[in-house]
Amino acid sequence: KMAGPEETCWILEATDAIHAGGKICVQWTGKEPHSVCVRRDFVALYAAGQPARKYLDYKQIDKEKEGKDSGSLEFVAPSKPGPYFVRYLRADYTELAVSSTIVVRSALSVLLEEVKSEGMQGNAETVLEMFETVMLSLKANDDTFHKQALDSWRELQDKKTRPHSDMHDSSAAAA
Repeated sequence: KMAGPEETCWILEATDAIHAGGKICVQWTGKEPHSVCVRRDFVALYAAGQPARKYLDYKQIDKEKEGKDSGSLEFVAPSKPGPYFVRYLRADYTELAVSSTIVVRSALSVLLEEVKSEGMQGNAETVLEMFETVMLSLKANDDTFHKQALDSWRELQDKKTRPHSDMHDSSAAAA
């Protein structure tokens, strides 16, 4: 159901990017004096493109917020990465406001981005701490996993240095 003219005076803001399982913070504000929370209003979380009745989670507006023109609440971000959004709705599913897209990313992708950023800034100690945290917390007692990670790391480092050593070896062989 579309909002009537008096019900379109709302602003809804939400966290724009978060890792899976993180907190999505939602704030709403009525822009007009008559734009206030009423009994049974709710805010719902959706996967991108879903209609009003296909929400993943919802939170009813607390009684103490009734009659007020603003408020906030939190959702736990879904475990599946992807685009999501929230709607502020009346009990009859009249939509008063919609957030912009909320991008939920895997925790690993967020961590890798932070590691790259720290590395680019020359913060080697921070990068090493992050690496150690990941390695020890993901599979702290899995020696097979650690050996595979070490072998992959050494292979990557070998590939980085091999072109220079191949050129050096071929010039030595020609002499």
